[in-house]
Amino acid sequence: MRRLIRLPLLLTTALGLFVGLSVPTQAAELARVRGDVCRGGVCGSATFNFTGIYQLTNVSLSVKDSKCDSHDVYIQLLVYKNTGKVYTTKRRNSKGCRGGYKAWHGRSFSTNDYIKGVRVRGCVDDPGRDTCYHSRYLDNPNT
Repeated sequence: MRRLIRLPLLLTTALGLFVGLSVPTQAAELARVRGDVCRGGVCGSATFNFTGIYQLTNVSLSVKDSKCDSHDVYIQLLVYKNTGKVYTTKRRNSKGCRGGYKAWHGRSFSTNDYIKGVRVRGCVDDPGRDTCYHSRYLDNPNT
């Protein structure tokens, strides 16, 4: 009788250890973040991984013109660093409102200062000063 009780206990413990070993894989999947911005003629999104405190990897960006006004739109990341903030390269869509989304994949960003967080920035290329909108703040879980 004791052997029958020990076997389920042993299997449950082994299963618990096995499940525990898979937690880092799940945590890595959770590190993928997404930010969206859609206002005033521009819709865009970005997905990426915070890779430690100094790097963004697997960056994908997409942007479309949501207002037929013959103004280009662009997307970029606003990266908040320990020593200030910096904008990544502008990714421009000149196809107009019927052109749909334009996308870029496989990008990365790294810095010598630790990255505290990121916002996605979508802009309409207006005469003079551009009109820009920002996503919610995406906090780096590694800091």
